[in-house]
Amino acid sequence: MFLKYRSAPRVAFVAALALIAHAVAAQGAPRPLPRGERLLRADSMAVAGDTARAIAVLDSLVRREPKNAAAWNRLGVLAWTFSHPQQERGKFVMSARTIALRDQADSALRIAARLAPDSGRYQMDLGRLFLQDGVSTMRVQAAGTMERALERAEAAGDSLLIAEAADEAGMVQWRRYEAVEHRRGLTGGVPFVPAAMRANVKTLPMFLDQYTMVYKPPLGADDYERAAANFTRALSANPNNPRALRHAFMALTARNQWGLLREAADVRLKAAPWDPWAWLARGLASHRLDDPGAATAAYDSALSLLTPADRSRFTRLSRLLRRADSTSYAGMAPAALAELERVYWLVADPLTLTPGNEYWLEFLSRVTYAELRWTSEDLGLRGADTDRGDIYIRYGPPPVAASFGPDPEQKDSCYTPPGEDQSVCTAGTDVSDIKLAWYYPATGLNFVFTGAPAWGVSRLHQSYDEIAADARQAMPARWDNLPINRHPVDSIVVQLARFRGGDPAAAAGADSVDVLLFADVPVSKLVAGRRGGETVAVDVAFSAYDARSRMLVRDSARQMVDPARPEAAERRAWRRRLPTGSHLYRVEALEPDSVRAARALGGVTLERARGFGMSDVLVTERVQPKTGQGGAAERWSDFLITPSVGRVPSGHSIALLWESYDLAARDGAAKYRVAVSLTPEGKRGLAALAARVVGGIKEAVGRSAQGKDRVTITYDREAPSRPALVDYLTLDLRGAPAGAYTVTVEVTDLVTNRSTSRQRGLVIEK
Repeated sequence: MFLKYRSAPRVAFVAALALIAHAVAAQGAPRPLPRGERLLRADSMAVAGDTARAIAVLDSLVRREPKNAAAWNRLGVLAWTFSHPQQERGKFVMSARTIALRDQADSALRIAARLAPDSGRYQMDLGRLFLQDGVSTMRVQAAGTMERALERAEAAGDSLLIAEAADEAGMVQWRRYEAVEHRRGLTGGVPFVPAAMRANVKTLPMFLDQYTMVYKPPLGADDYERAAANFTRALSANPNNPRALRHAFMALTARNQWGLLREAADVRLKAAPWDPWAWLARGLASHRLDDPGAATAAYDSALSLLTPADRSRFTRLSRLLRRADSTSYAGMAPAALAELERVYWLVADPLTLTPGNEYWLEFLSRVTYAELRWTSEDLGLRGADTDRGDIYIRYGPPPVAASFGPDPEQKDSCYTPPGEDQSVCTAGTDVSDIKLAWYYPATGLNFVFTGAPAWGVSRLHQSYDEIAADARQAMPARWDNLPINRHPVDSIVVQLARFRGGDPAAAAGADSVDVLLFADVPVSKLVAGRRGGETVAVDVAFSAYDARSRMLVRDSARQMVDPARPEAAERRAWRRRLPTGSHLYRVEALEPDSVRAARALGGVTLERARGFGMSDVLVTERVQPKTGQGGAAERWSDFLITPSVGRVPSGHSIALLWESYDLAARDGAAKYRVAVSLTPEGKRGLAALAARVVGGIKEAVGRSAQGKDRVTITYDREAPSRPALVDYLTLDLRGAPAGAYTVTVEVTDLVTNRSTSRQRGLVIEK
């Protein structure tokens, strides 16, 4: 068994609460609980954390009053609470004191149950001791003990105790069910050797296919039904029992009964709308039922109702990060942490055109599932923090799960993986454990967990620690199970250009930036396979967010597209004035029926700028003044610009546009020099390339240049002084071979000799 135990202060606190509860609510005791001085002293010592003295006082009391069932019970509970051994790789490491405490707890609880045979409380405490014992035969005894506890509680008519006992009886049966869940039989005499399964990604699926059989019907159905019935019985007796409620939800999640889970959550919420676990269960069920609106609302309610500590633990991003990133994450201040999480989930959202953030909802659903399935209240383990929880949250529900039972007669087991020459063997140290294998075909990942029968706790097999660590580093999280990933999300190519906003000469103009964004939406791919003549809906959106993830812009529209002419809807353009700062932008397209989608995601910094400088260089197919008079066009917005993402067909000309700001004036005029260069990427050379200006401002028209590794056209210009001067050119590049290039525009103020430059990528397509 591989267990994680609570810290000493936590154990002291839990023990104190347990003793106090027994002091005021020992159900079914044959006489009132003694209130003698020694008993009160023991209680106060336990609350103060002085366990040794409390146990000594109780031990002295039972020696003086050997028939005091309440004292025996409280002695046993306290001794057991502090008798958990340390553990290493599933082996208990017990000190002499630990062994003595365990023996004392066992004897004391047995005596209490014998002295007060009608006490359901004492029977249940004894059953809990059996359930938490490291010996499987002891855990088997828990079933009968819990049934007796339930019978005694029902005879006493104590609804609170009936709920506790029924829930505990259900968990005994549940652990038996979980031990055979996904069970497969071995065929051909070939054993399941975890160390061999990690040989290569093909080993486990080949082994499962060739050497195992699936039981039909699956094993454990009776135990499952009895467990579920007992959880229902517990809730009928006390609807507010939190453990019984979570266990009832757990039983429904195990069978993917999402409709019933939502109904059960709704019943609970009608009576207790403040219950975060009911909201979490509703969120999980709604998400799995493909109802993102309901899931989002449920999770929002749940997170608002959780305590700050539970909410932080539930949503912490380190569950999806690499180890190094998790270390950095853990050291961040709370405010920075919250900001990081907001940005992470904003960026992670696969598509804002869909009703909810699929990855955020899936993350919360995975954590909820792990908490419901693998939490062990008795052992202080939270399901999301277990090994199974960690793998499940990172990679989702395993498409293939198979478990294999213990083989006490097996001393050593060996298996020769397919394609290998040598066998992999394991000594018979874990032959009494159940082994559970998870396989993810999309990535080839597989993991093996081990755990003792009827214990309900498993951890990664020791041979898989390195495999899991490597997987977390290479792919810290995957979302393959989501419908949004049924088709790969395509890319949208964009070109974004920044120009100073408003009046560049005014102080207010420094606080905003005009953004022009062109997008080439692959509509033809989104509507592929649809018949011509019928229109298909395609949703397209542009969004921008500030550094705090607040939405600045949201522009979305639906266009009906003819699949025979998709190119008519592919070029998109947006113009917005945005405040300065760091921003995130998204351009998205979605064909709702097929869930085919495309996306562009990027960041842009809009600087607070005044003084000498220049805008981005816009590369496009055509630029023309709206008035038809070059002199009348004072800003970039005075031009007609054919949308482009900087990709032009071979043999076509290209157009450039930019603005220069705050050039110095001499005699009322700005004088500056412009150098426009074209450089190929990859050092391919531009053999006999000729570039010629065939349109644009008059000072540049007719200029030309030739070169190989770089071609540059230079011209001087004089213009009336203004805060912003706009330049535009049309270049004939017919001789340029297809490929990627860098366009550089350098502006030099001839009055001050200051220079500034900008670069832009250009692709000439075949």
